[in-house]
Amino acid sequence: MAQVPAAAAARATAAAALLLATLLAGTTAPSALFVIYRASMHMSPAAIGIVFATYVVTLLPVLLVFGGLADRFGRRIVVAVGLLCALAGLVVLALAHDVPVLAVARLLQGVGVGLASGALTAAISETHRGRLPAGTITVVASATGLLTGAVITAGAYDASRSTTLAVVPLIVVTVAMFVAVMLLPARGESGVPDGAPYDRATVVRALVFALPITFVGWSGVSLFLAMVPAFIASALGAADPFVGAAVIAAVQIFSIAGTFAVRRVAVEAAGVGGPIAVVAGLVALVAGTMAAGMAGWLLIGLATVLVGAGGGAAFAAGVAATMRVCRGQRARLFARLYVAAYLGFAVPSWVVGAVAVRSSFAIGFVVVIATLAAIVVALPYLGKRAALHAVPA
Repeated sequence: MAQVPAAAAARATAAAALLLATLLAGTTAPSALFVIYRASMHMSPAAIGIVFATYVVTLLPVLLVFGGLADRFGRRIVVAVGLLCALAGLVVLALAHDVPVLAVARLLQGVGVGLASGALTAAISETHRGRLPAGTITVVASATGLLTGAVITAGAYDASRSTTLAVVPLIVVTVAMFVAVMLLPARGESGVPDGAPYDRATVVRALVFALPITFVGWSGVSLFLAMVPAFIASALGAADPFVGAAVIAAVQIFSIAGTFAVRRVAVEAAGVGGPIAVVAGLVALVAGTMAAGMAGWLLIGLATVLVGAGGGAAFAAGVAATMRVCRGQRARLFARLYVAAYLGFAVPSWVVGAVAVRSSFAIGFVVVIATLAAIVVALPYLGKRAALHAVPA
């Protein structure tokens, strides 16, 4: 496999990171506007759940079935198709006037993210040659996209008072990013000699560690976002998109900080410590929403730090653990990692809602936190097995 110049590799890494950030920025636009949609479209909690589920239910099969296409057909074509689907989703979102149209927009975004996210993460891991781990670059790109998408959309809405114009800045950015696709490596041009894939047992051990820590990290962020924006909006009597956007931004900023904090820490240690911080943050969150006065707000602040930093550290460790064994199948294995991530983003919230229907919201949170804690208990053992010497097939 031909070695590409360092400058070209750096451009490819930057392009892949910017494309990943842009792709994920579009997915948070509806989150920032849900407070407006809920009032203008008279959306019930069930309708909000349907719109949210459409994205995840579309995304997961695409990741599972088509996540490895970039290993077969190359990075550029798969990312270009994914970005085109994401752009179509933003255009439909800008024109949305009712729940079915919102669902179509989320469907298209799910297809776009499902096609391109694994390929872009693979491209980052192939081309990055700097001192920072590729996992850190991936988490920074993801977190930057998630926070800026919400903030840009909320700011555009406050300036225009139009849900259509609120999405226009992200549409413009997405169109411009098609230029960056040409900077990505085509298959065989990454300069990284993948060689023979690792044996199946080694790959399985690595994924059995990487997938749970990613699941726990993204679960914490999902549960945090499910509770805190509504809690703050209710406590402050606010109905501005910036409330939700500010919460998303805060969590992602601490996610970036957590990722940098563990950049020199062993993968096994970060993969255990990050999820522990997430679970501790969720406990603080529940306590904070039940406490009164300043104590409650301090606990919510602590939860923001722990969930954000722990989630970032966990995802970075998941990427690093997957990178160890991804030779010859990078896009496919990173697609599996995103399956775990989005299952974490969706399943715990659904479980909380299902339990809440039969008992209470608080009990639903306790059930989910206890489950995540049980997963965390098993992580040291799984990390020890994943650290065994990797042997090519």
